[in-house]
Amino acid sequence: MHKIIKKIGITLLSFSLMFPFQLYSPSTQTVVQAAENAKIHYLTLPENTEAILLECNGKFGMVDSGEDTDYPSGDDPRYPDRGEISKGFGYEDDVIAYLQSVGVTEDNFEFYIGTHPHSDHIGSADEIIRAFHPKRVYIQEYKDSYISNSGNLWDNLYVYDNMITAALETGATLIQNFDPAKPLYPETVSYSGSLNWTDGNNKDGLRPTSVQVVLANQDTGETQSQSISPDSSGNWNFVFENLQKYDDDKTAYNYSVSLENITFPLFRYVLTSLNPSSTNPFCNSVIGIVFLPLILIP
Repeated sequence: MHKIIKKIGITLLSFSLMFPFQLYSPSTQTVVQAAENAKIHYLTLPENTEAILLECNGKFGMVDSGEDTDYPSGDDPRYPDRGEISKGFGYEDDVIAYLQSVGVTEDNFEFYIGTHPHSDHIGSADEIIRAFHPKRVYIQEYKDSYISNSGNLWDNLYVYDNMITAALETGATLIQNFDPAKPLYPETVSYSGSLNWTDGNNKDGLRPTSVQVVLANQDTGETQSQSISPDSSGNWNFVFENLQKYDDDKTAYNYSVSLENITFPLFRYVLTSLNPSSTNPFCNSVIGIVFLPLILIP
C-alpha cells in the first residue's frame, strides 16, 4: 500500500499527462479517478495558487497546499517585510475544509511534499501539517543565500522555516535528501546496555572470558550479534547502532537482547539496557534475570 502511494507521489507528472484533471474552486470540488484504486484531487485556488491531494487505498498524500493568510511583519530581521510579498489573502481554511470533507485524518495522512519555498506553494504547509500530522514531510533544504537575485527572495525563508517548524513539532519524519534506496522512514536508534554478573565475583571460576550478545528485532525476526568481554575497568558493555526505528507504518520496532552459547549450569547474570532512546519497552530497566537450575548428579 505504501509503495503504491509513494509511486503516485513520485510519478505525479506522469499522472498529470495521462489523466485529465478537473479544477476546483473553494465553491466547486471535483474528484478525478486516476486509476482503479487511486484518485487525484487538483485544487486550483484564486491568485494562481494551488494544491494537489493524492488518494490511494484510503491513504492520502499532498503536494503543496497554496497560499496562507499570514506573512512576515518585518519585526524579525530574518524575515524582512518586502513589499512584493503576498499579503491579505490566503486559502488555508478552504484547503483544510476540503481535506476534512474527503476524510483526511491524522491516521491516514501519509506525507506532505513541498515542491519549493514560495508562499503560493507552501505558504499554508505549516497549517496543513499541524491540522493533519503527516507521517513524512519532504522539502529540499533552502537558504536565502541560494538565491542569486535578491528580488526573488520574497518571504521564501519565512514559509520554509514555518514548514520545518511544524514538521518537527508534530513529530513528522523530515526528509530533505531523497534516496529511494533508504527505508521509508530513515530514522535510526542505538541499543546499548551492560552485562552485570551475580556470581559472587566469579567465586566458582565459571565466568567466561567473553560472551555473545544477540539483538533481535521482535517484529521482523532479524538478529545480529557481537562478542563482548570486560573492558579495562571490568565493565561488560555492548552497543548496537544504526538500527531501523520504524516499519513502513511508522510503528516503532521492538528490540531485545539475549546471550547465546552459555553452557555452564551455574550461570547467573543481569542484562540491563542503558540507552533511553532505545525502542525496547524495557528500556532503562532490567531486561532479564536468569538463574539456570542447579543440576544434581547422584
